[in-house]
Amino acid sequence: MGSLHTTLLLHTEVRWLSRGKMLVRIFELRMELMAYFIGHKFELSDRLNNMAWLSTLAYLADIFGKLSELCLALQGKQVNILQAKDKLVAFSRKIQYWISAVEQNNFECFQTLSDFLEESKVDLDMEIRDGIKTHLSSLQQSLGDYFPNLENQDIYWVQNPFKIKEKPKGFHSMDYENLIELSSEGNNKFKR
Repeated sequence: MGSLHTTLLLHTEVRWLSRGKMLVRIFELRMELMAYFIGHKFELSDRLNNMAWLSTLAYLADIFGKLSELCLALQGKQVNILQAKDKLVAFSRKIQYWISAVEQNNFECFQTLSDFLEESKVDLDMEIRDGIKTHLSSLQQSLGDYFPNLENQDIYWVQNPFKIKEKPKGFHSMDYENLIELSSEGNNKFKR
């Protein structure tokens, strides 16, 4: 059928980080799966002809892919708390952007979904669009629940001590005075 994949394995146990790739593969193989299920009856095979279900699958493939990218970016020995916090803040801001894009019927940020809608020449059902917005809002809320102090600026003095105008919380007076001296030295100012 011209597919990039040559083998279809039936495997039900998938690790969390691989789910995005698995959903993309199911989506890519939907025609092959339909052909397979013609000869092998399966109670859910009718979903592969359902545009609403396929649109939802395409969205889930995209969002799981984005979550997998975030998880991978937060792992490793070289990642420190400042970098992790920056990645989480950026992801939170991306979710806000995605919500506003979906409200405007713009799905470019979800490549699989966007390509599917363009290829099918259909508009996304309003109910599915609202479901995507609700899911993204829930994801935003969950991110805030897991990481409640994302917007807290208390540790950013480490990245750029020259921007500090007042004593960070938890700093001793002597430490803050040393930071003032360090940030006021002429040679250091030019290295910003």
